[in-house]
Amino acid sequence: ASIQLAERISSGMEDCTPTLSAAFGLLKVGEPVRPAGDFRFGNNPGSLVGAANYQLALLISHRRR
Repeated sequence: ASIQLAERISSGMEDCTPTLSAAFGLLKVGEPVRPAGDFRFGNNPGSLVGAANYQLALLISHRRR
């Protein structure tokens, strides 16, 4: 059942694009908010279904309810 669930959720994320951004580039009143070397990993979903499957995958992989 675990393998089938993982396959189903993975196929629901086919239109999602992983993204990586440098948090150092974020500015607040002209000053960097985070130090150099601080990164954020995220997802750019192509649909609401993709976003929902991505969130479900995060919850399951982190063993959260």
